[in-house]
Amino acid sequence: MKNLKRCFFAIALLLLLNNCSNTKKQTQVTGGSEMLYANQWNLTELNSTPVTEGKAHLLFFPGQVTRVSGNAGCNNLTGTVELTGVNLIHFLPLATTRMACIEATREQEFTKALGQVNNWSIVNNQLLLNNGKILLARLNAAPVKPTNLVQ
Repeated sequence: MKNLKRCFFAIALLLLLNNCSNTKKQTQVTGGSEMLYANQWNLTELNSTPVTEGKAHLLFFPGQVTRVSGNAGCNNLTGTVELTGVNLIHFLPLATTRMACIEATREQEFTKALGQVNNWSIVNNQLLLNNGKILLARLNAAPVKPTNLVQ
C-alpha cells in the first residue's frame, strides 16, 4: 500500500512539473486592425532611440482603410497604406508638406522607416511597426481628436 501511495504521489508530481514547464509566456496583444482606426498613434521610439521632440503621429481612417495621414515631426504627411494578410502592412510613398522647421526632428528617418515597414502589431496600447522581426517604430495610442478626422 505504501508503494502504491508513493507511486501515485510520484506520478502526480511528475504531471504537475510537466504542466509547469509547458506553460508559455504570452504577450498581451490588445487589438486587431480595428484598433488602428480607434486611436491617434504618437511616435515614441524610432530605430531603438526614444523620440521626445516633435509631434510625429499617424492616423488611420475608418471607412477609408487605405488612407493614412499624420505628422512626421514638423511637416504633415498623407498617403496610402495597404493592409494585407494577418498584420501585414505596406506604406506606399507618402506625400509631405515642405515647411521650414526650426526645431530639429527626425522626419526623414521616420518617413524612411515607414517605407521599410512590412508588419505591425498592437501590444499594450502601442503600435509596433516592424521590418521582419526588427522594430522600426513604436507609437503610443492616444484618443482621436475630432479635429484630426476632418477630411
